[in-house]
Order: sequence, then structure tokens, then C-alpha cells
Amino acid sequence: MKYHKLIAGLTAAVCLFSGFPVNAEGEETVEIKATQDDKNPIPDKYTTGASGALTKVGLGDTVSGVTFKASGTNDANTINFAYPVAPIPSSVVIENCDFSDYKLSILGDETVTDRDVHITFRNCRFGNVSKGAEDSRVYCEFENCSLQHFQGSNAGFLNCAIGGSYQDGMQIFRHVSLTNCYFSDFIYPCTTGEYHTDGVHIFGKANIPVTDLNFDHCRFEVPFNNLAGSDAYVNSCFMLSPEYSNASHITVKDCIMNGGGYTIYASDRDRDGTRWTVSDTSFVNVKVGDAHLYGDIYPTMRSAGATFTNLSDVDSLYIGYVGKNGDNTCFSVTNDTNVERTLRIVTDQGTFVSAIAACPGGRGLRNVTERLDFPTDQLVSVPVDANFAVCLDATDPDNLKQIRFVNYGSTPVYLTQDQLQGNEAYTVVEPGENSGAGINTSGNSQSGSSGSYTKPAHTHSFAWVTTEQPSVYRLGVECYRCEQCGLVKDSRSIDYTANILKTIRNTVAAAPQNGAVTIQTGGYISLDKVTAEALQIRNDVTVTFSFVYRKQKYEMTVPAGFDWVSTLNQEGWTGFLYIGSFPGVVVTPVQ
Repeated sequence: MKYHKLIAGLTAAVCLFSGFPVNAEGEETVEIKATQDDKNPIPDKYTTGASGALTKVGLGDTVSGVTFKASGTNDANTINFAYPVAPIPSSVVIENCDFSDYKLSILGDETVTDRDVHITFRNCRFGNVSKGAEDSRVYCEFENCSLQHFQGSNAGFLNCAIGGSYQDGMQIFRHVSLTNCYFSDFIYPCTTGEYHTDGVHIFGKANIPVTDLNFDHCRFEVPFNNLAGSDAYVNSCFMLSPEYSNASHITVKDCIMNGGGYTIYASDRDRDGTRWTVSDTSFVNVKVGDAHLYGDIYPTMRSAGATFTNLSDVDSLYIGYVGKNGDNTCFSVTNDTNVERTLRIVTDQGTFVSAIAACPGGRGLRNVTERLDFPTDQLVSVPVDANFAVCLDATDPDNLKQIRFVNYGSTPVYLTQDQLQGNEAYTVVEPGENSGAGINTSGNSQSGSSGSYTKPAHTHSFAWVTTEQPSVYRLGVECYRCEQCGLVKDSRSIDYTANILKTIRNTVAAAPQNGAVTIQTGGYISLDKVTAEALQIRNDVTVTFSFVYRKQKYEMTVPAGFDWVSTLNQEGWTGFLYIGSFPGVVVTPVQ
């Protein structure tokens, strides 16, 4: 007789089965329940920002009763409350417009003292938007809008996409709230001078304390990725570092952040003899991905006024958009971790599996000079019109994680363990493109299928296999894989620096007496104590390192007789830049 067990209150990214008994006949089932990520999907490029046909707004046009005035330089449309071209209504809704050919500047809003003005922009596209930093009775609401950059106060953002240039996504001051917003797409060349790019940069303004800023269920994809010839480089996802006024009452909760040198800065700051402080600020339930250069939080100058509660690393795939495209069912999936992960989608019409590439990360990113392909918002399109779909991160077969569930019908969904564990036939589906604005309506170019097969019954024979070699910007991956059927039971990362250090030790150890070796390290690295001691033992060898630092290639030749161990710091590390400062060491730029 068939029976089922109910798992109630299942939350996103929790173990679905842990020691759960398997019925010998495969008849035991569980009911799949919706999670918080199903009720409030993670924002992505498909679910945020403007879409559809938009009406271009020219310089000085009138829209919804508001007449815009051209700026003196003819590069901006302005709404000037101090000197209006025509009366400005107290309530305005502007929909389906494209303002991106010109900047939008809202001026003189602090002069409005006799009424409240509420301007709503709905499904609009913008380039740069600026508004006064002072408190005012003019409030701007942006719903399902796309913006390259916003600077100002007294504004709200819902389901907005922010990014599209090398500029900070936002520079904000007072009374600003963001819900379900997505920060991404900041890798663009800049040739006008050095620019540090942040998803959000909060620095304050003279005589205007920062306060009342709220970020709820937002996502930041700001990977560290610099372009050759560009003066801009990514600094952080979230930069809270007041330089001109104090900052207080800032809340960041239920967010995902991936990128930056450090992903988050939250620090007091000394400037011109004044100590500017952060207070009453909290980061709650924030997950951090691996596309940063150094780490999660800048370790020094962290403010005592900023608290972190339940800050954790992203440990699984996640899915934002789910929808239909003809007879296909589409899923927008992202991997913010540094290992390749397995997506399993169980539907009423079969099971589908996709391998989602690892996210590049680590210090090697410093030396990358072209745009990288990050596994962000990749569209996986399964060739069935599914009535339901259960999405699992199946990277670890012993620790399945439910990451998304959609049910287009009213009937509860029950699945067997064989379905969930992947013990039945499945179709391998390649993930599609991870850039662009929308879904390909042809349904032909987003993904493909390499066929299906049924895993034969056998005794597994597991061995560690390198499936991805490490590089300067990406960890390698080893999988504990069955040699017969390919089932992966476990995986672990291979650190590029550890591999290089091992190569250095082995190369020098094998060098002839009083010989010379040249070692390609790819990027700038630090040497640990074990490596320094190995080089000290063979300091009869002249060693040349070839590496890239800040987009410039160098060769550093260290002569025989060099005292390697004396360069170690208290933690047992030394670096190329420090070694290069010693007499006799020659560092040469290479064209």
C-alpha cells in the first residue's frame, strides 16, 4: 500500500532528506511544500527593471502634466520646483517612458514647504537620476524601473534594476528604501580618471547626516572584474564609509551580495580631523558569494555601530525567474559559489539535470583584464510544458537542497525518493546565455539537450577526479565520482595558490646545482613559510618569477644566495612586492 510522509514548513536551502528511510519498492513519497523563495522570488534580470515598448522622452517634453526643462548644457531634463516651467501637480504617475537619452535632475525640492508632492515612475528606463540630498516634501517612487545611477534622498524603489555603467549604482543620503531590487552590470571602461565602483556608496554630505536607509530582499552582483585600459575598478557591493557626515539607522536584510574587493565595507572614517561614525546599523540574513577579490567584510576600521546577524556564505544554487516560453519551462539560475554545482529539475514530464559552472573568485581576479563570463541568471529551458517543477541543488547527493518549487495546478505534488535522488532516467540540459534583457521567444537558442539515459544498477566505484583545473581567477574542482555511472558523491575545491606554491617548490628542488629556473605564476602571489624554507634550502638557484600585477606583466629575478626566510612576516608569509624591494632583486616590466 502506498503512503506518504509530509515535510511541513520546509524552508529554502535546507536539507530535504537527511537519513530519510527509502522504501524497497520505491513507493514512499513526500509532499513538496512552497518555500519563502517561492513566495518572494529572488530578484534577477528577468523580474526587475523596465520591459516592453517604452516611449522616448525628448529634451523639454511634457509627460503626464509635467513639463521638463532642458538644462543649460542640454544634457539633462530637469524638474525644478524653485523655478518651474509650469505648475507641477501634487500627485503624478509617469508610466512606460524611456528617459535614458538624457540625465534626469529633480531640483529645488527642498523649497516645497506648503504641500506634499508624490511622483511615481512606473516601468521607466533612466540613465543618471539626481535629486536633492536634503529632507523635502517631494517623494519619488520608482516601480519596475531600470536606472544606471541614482543620487539623492526621499525616494523608494520597488522591483528595480540598477546598473549599466561603471558608476556607483546608488549614492544615497536620507529616507530611501529599496525592496526586491537588483544591482548588476557594472563592468564598463572608464577613461576619465580613477573611479572606484560600488553597488551602493554611502559617504554622507556636509551638514546632512545620513539616516533612514532600508534595503529589503535585494541582490547585488558586482563581481570584481577589471578591464584593460579602464580607469574604473570594482570596489564593493555595499560601501558604508561616511566621509562628510555621520550615518545612522541603516538596515540591510534578506539580501544576497556577490563581488567587490571586499563585498561589504561598514566603517567609521577620519577625514580632515573629524571622526565620522556609523551607528544603529544592521546587516541581517545576508548571504555572500565568492566573486570577491579578498573576502566578505573589510576587516579593519569596522564600526562598532554596525552589527552583522546571520551573515553566511552562499552555499547553493538559487533561482529567480520561472516561466513558460512556448512549450518550454524556463528557469533563471545563478551559481555564486566557487564550485560547479548540479541543478536537478523534477517535473511531471521527466527529470532534467544541468551543470552550472563555478563562479570565478579570489586574488587572481586582480589580473584578469577582459570581461569574464560569470554564471549569473543563466537560463535553463527544459523542453516540456510542465504542470509542476521541483528544483534541487543536487551537488551533494546526500544533502539535497530544495531551491524552488512551482505548481501550476491545484493538486498537491508528491514525489518518491527515487525521483528526488535522481535514480530514474533524466535528460541533460545545457544552460543558456547569461546576458541580455529577456527571454528568447523562439525557444530554440537558449538551451539544448544532449539526450537521456537510465543509470544501470551496479556497485559504485568512487575515485577523486579533477574535473576543472584551477586558474588565476577560478578555483579548480575535484569530484568524488563513480567511474562507471558518473554519480558524484562529493566535491572539493583546488586552490590555485596552493598548486602554484607546490609547483615552485618542486621546480626549484629539481633544478641543477647553481642553476636557474623561470616560473610562470600567472598573477601576483604570496609565498608561505613552507615554500620560503624550500627556496632557502636551494638558494644556490637563481629564480625568475613571471607574473601580472595590476594589468602589467613583470619578471622578477631573485639571485642565488638570497635569504628567503628573512622576508617572512609574523604570520609566516611574504610577497613579490616585498621581495622585490631587496638589494640584488631585479623587477622588470615586460611589454
